[in-house]
Amino acid sequence: MSQQPHDHQTESFNPQPQSEGTPPMPPPTAIGTIVPPDPPRRNPNLPIIIALAALLLVAGGVGLYFAFNNSGSKVNSVVNANQTPSVGGSNPTSTSAGSNPTNTSAPPAPAGPPVALGISPAPDTRNIPPQAPVAVTFNQRMEHTSTEAAFKIEPAVQGNFGWVESQQASTLVFTPAVGYRPGTSYKVSLSSTAKSLGQQLLTNADKVSTSFQTVALAEVFRAIPAPDSKDIPTDATIALQFTRPMIPLTTVGKQQDVAGNVTFDPPLAGRFVWLGTTELQFQPQNGLIGGTNYKVTVHKQLQDQFGATLAKDYSFGFTTASPRVVYVYPTDQKIDANDPSFYGSGSGNNSDSGIGGPGSDYIGNVGPNSPIVVTFNQPMDHDSVQSNFRVEAIGPGAQPQRAFSGQHLAAPLAQSSVSGAFAWGAGVGPAEVMTFTPGSPLTLNTQFRATVGAGAKPKGGSIGLGKDYVWTFSTFPPLAVADVKFGPDGIDLTFNNPIKLDSIKSNWQVQPQLTYSSTNAAYGSSSDSFSIYSHLAPSTRYTLTLSGAIVDVAGQKLATPYTKSGATPSALPSVNILGTNGQASFNHGQPTNIYVGSVNGKQLNYYLWKLDAPSFVSLVSQYGVSLHGGNAKNGIQLANLKPARTWQQGLNTAKDQPNVTKLGLSLDGKADRLPPGYYAFVAELDRGNYLVNSPDQFGQEASLVFVVGDSALTMKASSNEALVWAVNQNTGKPSANLPIRLASVSNGVSNFFAAGHTDA
Repeated sequence: MSQQPHDHQTESFNPQPQSEGTPPMPPPTAIGTIVPPDPPRRNPNLPIIIALAALLLVAGGVGLYFAFNNSGSKVNSVVNANQTPSVGGSNPTSTSAGSNPTNTSAPPAPAGPPVALGISPAPDTRNIPPQAPVAVTFNQRMEHTSTEAAFKIEPAVQGNFGWVESQQASTLVFTPAVGYRPGTSYKVSLSSTAKSLGQQLLTNADKVSTSFQTVALAEVFRAIPAPDSKDIPTDATIALQFTRPMIPLTTVGKQQDVAGNVTFDPPLAGRFVWLGTTELQFQPQNGLIGGTNYKVTVHKQLQDQFGATLAKDYSFGFTTASPRVVYVYPTDQKIDANDPSFYGSGSGNNSDSGIGGPGSDYIGNVGPNSPIVVTFNQPMDHDSVQSNFRVEAIGPGAQPQRAFSGQHLAAPLAQSSVSGAFAWGAGVGPAEVMTFTPGSPLTLNTQFRATVGAGAKPKGGSIGLGKDYVWTFSTFPPLAVADVKFGPDGIDLTFNNPIKLDSIKSNWQVQPQLTYSSTNAAYGSSSDSFSIYSHLAPSTRYTLTLSGAIVDVAGQKLATPYTKSGATPSALPSVNILGTNGQASFNHGQPTNIYVGSVNGKQLNYYLWKLDAPSFVSLVSQYGVSLHGGNAKNGIQLANLKPARTWQQGLNTAKDQPNVTKLGLSLDGKADRLPPGYYAFVAELDRGNYLVNSPDQFGQEASLVFVVGDSALTMKASSNEALVWAVNQNTGKPSANLPIRLASVSNGVSNFFAAGHTDA
């Protein structure tokens, strides 16, 4: 049967000066080497450490380095299971050194002198854990006393010796008693005084050495929220980033128990999760408490993945946002975030993460059943808010204002307090929304004052708003028409309250009678606007009459039938070429006639260009050209070409009356047609008649790009082939031997890429 591995405990020698965060070291008792004590003391934990070290060696020589080379020994190769036996098994044997350092049941000693096969850690290894063992493996059983005396580590370290032995090999294992100093370089060597059981000296002691550097103690180098930061949202998480990896990569993303090594004041419930090997995040279970000063302490007892503690404690603090009202509905005012006379916090910009600035974008009166909505920047104590909330009628309804003027708010009317029910819901981010629904309809045409009292507190907190938060809103006044506009495309009505659109569908009339009309009543059930779509004649007076049967969403009717008269504006000057969309083709066998329509113009200016094929293709691709520029960034523009002909035509049409002019186009102004070719034409109203929305000092234009020819073309194309049919428009017969070219356009520049002829 094999015996258990044994150990000795050494004394400590030449300790380095202690630095903050390093393990304490005993006082020195000797110099240079490690001497076993007399009598030796047994470390009860060492057998486990030795067994683990042996298991690592057996599993493939993990961490074992052969720093020496002896032609007569098995060196520079990983020791396998036959060379470095495990602690258990039937063959290995070992004895306790005790007071007798030699084995009492030792096997026959090998004929040759002992040789060291390897040493671990390997030279220049970094980030060695504080409790990592040093192991030296020999090719035979060694005498414990002389071998342990030959072992030297610098700087000196208090530690324990142990042995793992078999019939054919042995391993000396040194384990530090209290751990190496953090961030320290160590050197290990073995002198030639080490002997085998056969009393032969170690032959390659000069090659048995290694050096390593221990892992430095981790520190917190960044905290989130930043130390001493203020106004932190209550849904924030807390994160710590360390200077070195604290956990193995395989545990990233998993919940971790830091065993009280990170504490909070006041206490917080939640969970810790490693987002990376160096970043620890704390996720509060119920969020942070508003208006609270928090202190976070990371205690130095927190260990990294190697068991090393932190260099020192780390503490930081932050303050969460105080409770604030950030949105209300409804309101008479456009609330000013910087008006301390109106805002409970009086802190200026109350914007919070994920929440818009304080106040309300809605300004207007509301119906009798409207809820009152208050949004807070964080979860609130519902009971304290509800007990500090009140709605009171203070007088006749007020017209909405665009800014709070700081006026004194009237005292509430007698017995005007409004009762109702509360409901709560989540807002954006940490926000929480309270909705108050009146128990009975609010009185119409009345102004109300709503108040969230200073005593409203956040969830779990004791600091309230600090001062009352007060605003006003008004219910619907009696239904009335606020505005009517007559335009060329119809009539637009605006009411002071949203109306039921069904009630207006058949309760309106317009004189003179409209030839056709439609309304927006089909596009919703209620709205404060109503539109009658129709073509209204320019410079014409119309009269609109509304029946008293029209009602708003609160059931209020128009007091009396409503009548409003108004005139449409004069038509804007305009010109267009009738029957075209900016492009055309004309049969050379017939006169080249076009029709130009205009309204409210005194003169038309005409321009005609004869184009070459590339210019024609470029202009056609622009889908609308101008006398004073083009739509394409590159390519042909009419402003750069000289017209073949220009002429004018005076207009004497009455105001707002359309004019249509038939033009016979020719190059000399005498012929009734143009010769075959490519052309561009522009009709321009006299300068001085401008587009309302245009800064140009040119009149309005209408343009046409066209071709004059005898043949009509039909084309069918695939990805690599095109078929073109050409028919003479005058005879109806195929056009023989007609040259055909295909072109493409890029950025206004034409490219002719294929050519051919029709059949003979």
